[in-house]
Amino acid sequence: MCLLNKHMVVLPLLLAGQLVIAQTTVRLWPGQVPGETEAKHPPQPVMPPKNVPLITNVTDPLVTVYQPAGAGHGAEADNRATGIIICPGGGNKYLSIDSEGTAVARRFTAMGFTAFVLQYRVPDKRDGALQDIQRAIRIIRSEAVRWRLDPARIGVMGFSAGGNLAARASTEFGLHTYAPVDHDDSASCRPDFAVLCYPGGMATGPGHKLIAELTVDALTSPTFIVVANDDPIGVPLSYAYALHDARVPMELHVFPTGGHGFGLHPGNGANFDWPSLAEKWIAGLDDVWKHADSQYHYLMQHVPEGVMPRSFGHDSLRTCTSDNWVAGFYPGSLLYLYEGTGDRSLYKEALRKITLMDSQQYNTRTHDLGFMLYCSYGTLYKLDPTRKDKAILLNAARSLSTRFNPKVGCIHSW
Repeated sequence: MCLLNKHMVVLPLLLAGQLVIAQTTVRLWPGQVPGETEAKHPPQPVMPPKNVPLITNVTDPLVTVYQPAGAGHGAEADNRATGIIICPGGGNKYLSIDSEGTAVARRFTAMGFTAFVLQYRVPDKRDGALQDIQRAIRIIRSEAVRWRLDPARIGVMGFSAGGNLAARASTEFGLHTYAPVDHDDSASCRPDFAVLCYPGGMATGPGHKLIAELTVDALTSPTFIVVANDDPIGVPLSYAYALHDARVPMELHVFPTGGHGFGLHPGNGANFDWPSLAEKWIAGLDDVWKHADSQYHYLMQHVPEGVMPRSFGHDSLRTCTSDNWVAGFYPGSLLYLYEGTGDRSLYKEALRKITLMDSQQYNTRTHDLGFMLYCSYGTLYKLDPTRKDKAILLNAARSLSTRFNPKVGCIHSW
């Protein structure tokens, strides 16, 4: 389990009329911090010329938790189950822990969210920072009940270099960056959404090619991006296009002025209320999942036992058996939906349908076996690596690499 600060502080704060419970400190690594040779010690404070508090030399990564008090009303109540991990910027040298950390946490807590300000490793520890954010996501998701959160509504938010880190968490969640520490590490580290504020270092060269770490696909987290057009670091259009091409839910706001590092403050000419826009977008994501979830439960009332839906439209339902190639997509869709809604019945139904397909896993008639494995067995293995599905994936991959079915063409191309 994660290690709570023995000197845990819980302080009531009154901010803009909103009572906030703040500053529960959770250290991410109870023992040795992976990849660290230096002993744990408090971060080093730095006060630059602009009097913006910074910290550096972080060796003991942690999150500071900000929780809203009370039940809330309206949108505040709707946001109660959503957690946001905030990654301050600082060019991978420092962390702007106040203006892009604490201040942002208080703003979003006032809107009903639970905020977690992440102190990730700096300076110049990009690999360690990725380990830190993955570990933070897993702890918060695994122990969501402690903060009264929905484990399927854990997102990330990052500023500048922290925005780059949040984007990497959205694309590199399948990368195992450290050996599991405890049971918390059995949880997924994929963010359910990402909010990127003037992210830096996303692309390189005159062609604005995305950096290698940002490999976008259909599983990349839904993303909200806000940036100013006069940002000297650049506008992350390459990342936005990659999200668009992968059909990942995305919203991009490019405002005329604001420069880089505007945070919550309008001093740079950033006269726009991006937190309200982000709140509305996050709420809209929840509506999408609810709609898909309701469609599934309506559909299940009309699907006979032992078969799977193949198509549904114009009040007409077509079904198929487990050896039909489209059957392979269905359990995977249920697993994706389970990730988005947290509805355990979806997970159980996916397992039941995968069981129907087990005897067909090498059937030559299932000529879309590659997609079947990726969508269903692959997604199940990602959610629960302890299951037998790794062996199924490996055996089927060996089969696919040598098989040829003259009726449907060569499977080598997959």
